[in-house]
Amino acid sequence: RYRLEPGPFAKQFRWCSRTVWEFYLLTGRPLVWWGECIEHGAVRHVSDFAPFRVIVLVTVIATAIVIARGLHRFALPISTAWTVAVLVVLTHGYAFMHLQGMPALPVLLAVYLSFWSFSLVADALAIVGQAPRGVIATRCASAGCLFVASCLMYPAFTLIVIPLLFVYSFFGGSREPFAQVRQFVVLGIYFAILCVVYLFVAKAAIHFLSVNPTRDL
Repeated sequence: RYRLEPGPFAKQFRWCSRTVWEFYLLTGRPLVWWGECIEHGAVRHVSDFAPFRVIVLVTVIATAIVIARGLHRFALPISTAWTVAVLVVLTHGYAFMHLQGMPALPVLLAVYLSFWSFSLVADALAIVGQAPRGVIATRCASAGCLFVASCLMYPAFTLIVIPLLFVYSFFGGSREPFAQVRQFVVLGIYFAILCVVYLFVAKAAIHFLSVNPTRDL
């Protein structure tokens, strides 16, 4: 889908969008198309890939920093937190997406958004009984929006919340076994509900496309 003839970015971006958007929507990832189309619209020569590689690398580094700081704040020693964060961005699946460049940037952002979502929920739990209910509800709602957006980019990477649930519940916060299990179950139910919301949104979008077929955004 890279252009063979010179043309304005906007024109190439629209063409790419019409070509790939419906495909990604039908696979349950309607928010993943834009990285591919930005690159396809901007690249004319091999050297044009350079700035996009920098953007992707910065995203990887930022994700590692956020994960390390978050794990340290939740429960783990700083050295262990950094080790886990580095291992996450060096896993085969994540590294493969990194090597894809700009087309896979939304996939990499899915990890970032998912971790951000979990952090907001953890912060909300920490202030239960201390802050107004409106503040807690706002954080939980924001976390839900981030999680669903992450699912709409790449659901598989969103599931980083599963090991986070385990680490946060059993290695951070309360040391009472019953409280740990209760926290794990409550958070698990919360994210399970969000997964159902994602499935509903994705199915609704597919249904809308089926009854309103179009080749334009």
